Amino acid sequence: LAEQLHHFIESLKTELESKQDNILGLEDIILEKEQKIEAMDSEQKDEANKVALLLQQVSTLKVEKKELSNALTECEHALHSCQTTSESLAAVKKDLAEQLTVANGEISELRVFLEEQGRDFIRLSDEKNAMEIDFSNRSQSLENEVS
Repeated sequence: LAEQLHHFIESLKTELESKQDNILGLEDIILEKEQKIEAMDSEQKDEANKVALLLQQVSTLKVEKKELSNALTECEHALHSCQTTSESLAAVKKDLAEQLTVANGEISELRVFLEEQGRDFIRLSDEKNAMEIDFSNRSQSLENEVS
């Protein structure tokens, strides 16, 4: 039982490291988005609000990661003391699995959201370019009419 718990703890550690890497990757993506947003004109300020929401979601993920880390510490204490029953170990395992499932789901949702934001950004950029070309064409047409 102690060995099974040890393997479970090791897999949780690996999963936590993976979540940390995912969080760091998301933070890098968010920083890139923020830099691009600073260069956008006023019509694209809605994107800034969406990035703020992403930052809030990343913060929530960090809290959940901390909760997972605390749960993992509790499991390690149980392993060293070997005083818990298999019933309580099953309950801890179930709780951690649920937390990991929730964290995985939120990361998946963030990935989808980030992909949508990327598509929205490209679409808005294309629209802006089209509007600039249209403006330029209209300006040229007006200049020609005035001439």
